Amino acid sequence: FTNVKYELALKYINYVTSPYGQDIIRNYGRDKYGEALFVPAEDAGNVTSP
Repeated sequence: FTNVKYELALKYINYVTSPYGQDIIRNYGRDKYGEALFVPAEDAGNVTSP
């Protein structure tokens, strides 16, 4: 995979898994739909099925 931008991928992973990124994921959709559309990775173990 010579076309893979490894350093850029690492930056993205660090951003998405950072507290800031997880907060964005946790709150995405709340304003429009009244509840979050996604569950951040750090909360995934605390989710119950609807």
